Amino acid sequence: MLTFKFILHTFSLVIHYIEMYVHDIEVGTTVCSGTPVVLSETAATAFVDGCNLLGPVSFTYCIKSLLYIKIIILKNLLMMRWHV
Repeated sequence: MLTFKFILHTFSLVIHYIEMYVHDIEVGTTVCSGTPVVLSETAATAFVDGCNLLGPVSFTYCIKSLLYIKIIILKNLLMMRWHV
């Protein structure tokens, strides 16, 4: 039941924002294609330029980057544990 409510809520948000996204693309405030760019990064943060892409595109890029880094860290920890 909770999952069904979550799906309905997510779907209603998409329907709500789709008109705004289409309008922004037609007007030219956002770009359809491209890739966000990491401008600077530290050990704990990264400054990402979305390059006028839609918010969900930039968000997905950041999440994929975090998951990739997490996998690398876990592999390094497993290798260190193996050698100890």
